[in-house]
Amino acid sequence: MQHDNIHRPPHSPAAKEKYWRTHLAAQERSGLTLAEYCRRNRLSKTTFGWWKRKLKGNRSTPVTLVPVSIVPYQTSASFKCQQPSSGVAMITRDGCRIEIGIDFHPPTLEQVLRTLGRL
Repeated sequence: MQHDNIHRPPHSPAAKEKYWRTHLAAQERSGLTLAEYCRRNRLSKTTFGWWKRKLKGNRSTPVTLVPVSIVPYQTSASFKCQQPSSGVAMITRDGCRIEIGIDFHPPTLEQVLRTLGRL
């Protein structure tokens, strides 16, 4: 990290939260595992994990719900879509297909949704 203050945890509750949010965002951007990020930044993995869980339920970014339409599977040539081979298949207005399998991995779906939320 470039800033010295990111290495010294503050004492006030608001400053502590800001400090850990900064580290959480930096770790996510870095592509490093939690363990490797903590090792490189001399942070406790246990404390980092605790703050990650605490702040995950306390998101500052609002969630936006969007309306969707459910349409039956169509076999006509004008509707170029394969039959869903999984639990849910969605097609966006621009033709992108998103499938969520019956046996999906919830953490992966959460990561995809966070990524899409940043677009």
